[in-house]
Formats: sequence, structure tokens, C-alpha cells
Amino acid sequence: VRSQAGVELSAAYQAEEALKAELSDAAAKAKALLARADEAELEADNQQSRAHLAESLAKRRQDELEHVQQLAEKAKAALTSVRQELGSECAAAKAQVDVERKLAMEAEASAERSRLDAQAARAVEQEARVAEQEAKAALKKMRKESIGGSDAGSYAAGESASAEQWRKEVAAAQSAEQQARAAEKQLQEGLSTAQASDNASKDALKQVKQELAQMRVLFAESTAARQQAEQEAQQKGYEAAAARE
Repeated sequence: VRSQAGVELSAAYQAEEALKAELSDAAAKAKALLARADEAELEADNQQSRAHLAESLAKRRQDELEHVQQLAEKAKAALTSVRQELGSECAAAKAQVDVERKLAMEAEASAERSRLDAQAARAVEQEARVAEQEAKAALKKMRKESIGGSDAGSYAAGESASAEQWRKEVAAAQSAEQQARAAEKQLQEGLSTAQASDNASKDALKQVKQELAQMRVLFAESTAARQQAEQEAQQKGYEAAAARE
């Protein structure tokens, strides 16, 4: 009986030890499971934090995008207004340039006509002087060769009257030449003024074109910045969606 009781006690002890070992293994496994659960919970918290951060970044990017879009719309409206103003100024400047060019051409043509008139007047004056010299020479010759008499006196009087008429023609030609020269000078001054105004209009038109080119560059830069902000916001949105998943 004692021997059997000892065997049973030994078996019970072994069973108890085995149970303790199983309990210890189960406790270790449970502890490991709890540790993994804590790690999973911590990772989930981290994922949630990252998702919130990504959402915040996406929202901020969206706000920045909306702000950039508003600025782009304002810049576009300003550019449209500037384009309209510059277009009106360019059209007015071009019309002014055309008018001034036309006036300059007319002034140049008038100056050319005045120069031709002056040349004609000088030619008439020269012819009158030549005729006067010829008349004087003929009168002098006639006086030397005259023997006397009423016919010679009448001829001399006629020659004197002709010389006086030539003198009047010469004076009229000189007056016409002076008037032509004065008109030519006035037209030359008008031509110079028109050319100076034409050059000023060209400079103004060039400056307007430069300002328009600068506004186009600014509009292109703002458009590029807006597109880049949209791409970044879209990328952040994809990242936030992936983080939430």
C-alpha cells in the first residue's frame, strides 16, 4: 500500500510539475501576446497619429492651394486689366505714330515742294539778272553808237523802261525767293518737330511692350507656382489616404 501510495504521489508530483510548466509556458505566451498587443496598439496609435498629421498637412496644403488660386485669380484679373489698358495705350500710341508719320511725310513733301519753288525762284532771279545785264550792255552800246536825234533818245528811253521792268521782275523774284526760303525753313522746323514726336511715340510704344512682356512673365510664374502647389496638395492627399488605409 505504501509503495503504491508513493508511486501515486510521485505521479501526482510529476503531474503537478508538468502542470506548472504548462502554466508557466501559457503565462509566457500570454505575456508575449500582451506585449505584441501593446506593440500593435502602439503601432496603431502611431499610424493614427501619422494619418492625422498627413490630414493636417493635406488640409494646410489645400488651404495654401486655395490661397494661391485666389492670388492667381487676382493676378489674372489684374493682368487682364493691364492688358486692356496696354492694348488701348498701344492702339492710341500706334494711331498717334501713324498720324505723326503722315504729318511728317506731308511736311517732307511740302518742304520738297518749297525747295523746288525756291530753286525755280532762284532760276527766275538769275534769268532776270542776266536779262538786266544784257539790257544794260545794250543800252551802253546804244549810247556809245548813237549820233543823236529823237529816234536814239526814244530808243534809249525804251531801253531804260525795259531795264526798269527787269529790275522790278528781279525784285519780285528776290521777294518770292525769300518767301520760299522762309516757307522752307518753317517746313523744316515742322518736319524736325514731327520727327522728334515720332521718336518719342516709338519710345513710349517700346516701353509699353516691355511692360507687357514683364506682366506676361509674372503671370507665367504665378501659373507655375499654382500648378506646383496643386501637385503637392494632390500628392499629400494620396499620402493621407494611404496612411488612413
